[in-house]
Amino acid sequence: MGASLRPPKHRLPSLALAGFCLALAGCGGNPSREAASAVTEPIRIELDQKAPSRSYGILSRGKERKVFKVGFGRNGITCAGSRFEEGYTPLGRFRVNGILSHDRFEMEPSLVAQSGKSEAELRRTLFRNMNAIDFDGDGETREYGSGYVSLTPVGSVK
Repeated sequence: MGASLRPPKHRLPSLALAGFCLALAGCGGNPSREAASAVTEPIRIELDQKAPSRSYGILSRGKERKVFKVGFGRNGITCAGSRFEEGYTPLGRFRVNGILSHDRFEMEPSLVAQSGKSEAELRRTLFRNMNAIDFDGDGETREYGSGYVSLTPVGSVK
């Protein structure tokens, strides 16, 4: 990524997440997370269909900007307002309702209840099990990398 974060024309802006990202602001007893400043604007995600590895997100916390890599559905991107469908990434506005990694588990209580499992069990096994799946059949796992952000639609996405 160069100095400019202005997307090329073939890059699709998407997933402009609601500025209120409860899970990203930190909720636990980890002092380093408590010291982090709050998210100050929606997270901006830029998806590059021609070169998926160039897709990225921008998280702003005050004057600090964090740029991070993102991926999208193996079957591509759908139009704004379309429904969630396996393998596709819909465009639109979303709210974070869960964050999973090897050392972090934050999930809305309604998602925990929907799973039918205890929060303790999900905390212990969910991300590890998700990351053990070989989605593309290439013999490699860790498809989610170092973390997974769960989203729920806001407004037009079904």
